[in-house]
Amino acid sequence: MPARFTLRLLAAVQAFLLLSMLIMPALVFADEPTPTDPPAPTEQPSNPPSSDPTAPPTVPDPAPDPTATPDPAPAASPTISSDKADYAPGELVTL
Repeated sequence: MPARFTLRLLAAVQAFLLLSMLIMPALVFADEPTPTDPPAPTEQPSNPPSSDPTAPPTVPDPAPDPTATPDPAPAASPTISSDKADYAPGELVTL
């Protein structure tokens, strides 16, 4: 009885070692996430604030109103045609 238990334990240990040999390389070579710092703000104000509170705001002129143009006629949708109505399985198709 103890010999049978020892053989089963030995077989279980061998199976565990075999499985770990198959799984461990994937875990070892997995990429580690690298910590990243949050990006530093890069946008600088375009105009420094003026010290004169009565100065008019510097707002660019609004864009002129677009002129109304008629919508172009819709184009016909593209089509593909073949030289035959049906092909046999595996046959070369010519478009």
